[in-house]
Amino acid sequence: MNDLEELLRTDLARAAEPIDSGVDADELVEAGHRVRRSRTMRVGAGLTAVLVTAAGLGLVVATAVGRGSQAPVLATPSPTPSVTASVTPSTSASPTITSATAGKATFDLTDFGMNKADAPFDQLVVAAEPTSTGTLAITIIGSKPGHADQKATAQVEAGRTSATFVGLGKRAVVTLVPGTAANASLFTDLNVGGRVSDTKVIPGTGLSALVTVFERGVAEPTKGAGVIWQTVDGLLHSTSGAEVPSAEVSVAGESARIYRSEEIGVLGLWGREGKLGGTSMAIKDAEPGDLIGGGLGHCGEVPPTGCTWSNFTALPPGTTNLQLTLNPKAPDSGWTSATLSDGWVMVLAVNHSSKETSTVVVSADYVDASGKAVHLGK
Repeated sequence: MNDLEELLRTDLARAAEPIDSGVDADELVEAGHRVRRSRTMRVGAGLTAVLVTAAGLGLVVATAVGRGSQAPVLATPSPTPSVTASVTPSTSASPTITSATAGKATFDLTDFGMNKADAPFDQLVVAAEPTSTGTLAITIIGSKPGHADQKATAQVEAGRTSATFVGLGKRAVVTLVPGTAANASLFTDLNVGGRVSDTKVIPGTGLSALVTVFERGVAEPTKGAGVIWQTVDGLLHSTSGAEVPSAEVSVAGESARIYRSEEIGVLGLWGREGKLGGTSMAIKDAEPGDLIGGGLGHCGEVPPTGCTWSNFTALPPGTTNLQLTLNPKAPDSGWTSATLSDGWVMVLAVNHSSKETSTVVVSADYVDASGKAVHLGK
């Protein structure tokens, strides 16, 4: 952990003090974690603070995220590995595993520690070996000096286009996806707190591996797990291998990929780079009115200056004549929309100003699929 990360985690702890002690700030803001009627923001290197405003709650939290989607972790590794590989292959636009050779990927977990606790392993190795039956035999080994290695195994069928989830102990999940994944995020409804993750290609195997470490251990870490991963062409794929409706957009000098996945049940901004970072919210909790009031963002210094704020939502298929009125106190602002392949209209608005301009959109007008004019906000 570097000095910047330590400072930010200190800021997070201080920011969380006024909040009910039963609320886990890392759980609220950690990458890929579903949140109810609130927004989260990842922080890239070089930023000294992140501010998250949950609309209607008046909640502001500071956090820091290092490599991948790291967040604090606290628990004791389980001596007994659990293995789950329970996703049915499906035909889709996802890459397909074809011919493969033996290969492995090694993950250094020494900086995966959070909340002043270490990760359950210092190193995790994911190895794949072709078998005579055309499958890939997967062996996963987690190791830590002074502790016995933990091991889990699985089989990946030839031609598989979907994801495979393998649990190692109670706090680690290895997700195997076909093709070359540039990055990936694990989604779960389990009460695991924060998460740390990293993605690597397993050379020669036609697979990529996402390693995710949980803050809190659970009996079945792969139960109900879902994943979204991005291939080198920029497209997103979900657990079954199906392509996730998404679009790359630019607004107010920022770029982002906006997406909505019915399979995983989330919508949001994808990625970890840039000022917008990446965040998601549950589709079941998303409403058009979420676009009005509040926003998510970060500021470059404390006290906050040079802030970037954003807000997004999805409008139903058939939406037309969309117009937004942005915060007049933030002249450096803009908005854009994109109709995804499933017809849903994703809307993203951004402004660059001070912490007082965290409200990005003042009002919105559009015509719904029935021809009815809809007005949101003032």
